[in-house]
Amino acid sequence: MKVGIHYKIDLEEVPDHLEELFNTASRRLTVVANESAALATKIKSRSFPTPVLVRQIVDLRLEMERVDSLYADFASILTGYEQTLLKLSKPPEEVEGHSEAEE
Repeated sequence: MKVGIHYKIDLEEVPDHLEELFNTASRRLTVVANESAALATKIKSRSFPTPVLVRQIVDLRLEMERVDSLYADFASILTGYEQTLLKLSKPPEEVEGHSEAEE
């Protein structure tokens, strides 16, 4: 089961926070790549039974799905960050007029 998690950080911390998240995703992808290479070696050597190898393939796919979900989160965070910066760069009367027009 997946759940949504929402939290707030200071606006100026967003780029650093995203960098940390991207670094975490990169490390996870490196692990997947290394495990994939090891799996290829096991398959070539025929040293493991097929059910064990299939389970490892499933595990790698699940990890890639989790990383994919992280990237979707990154896109959402980045979009919200950019929208906030755009709102802050507009004069207050323009922002107020825009929100009244939306109602």
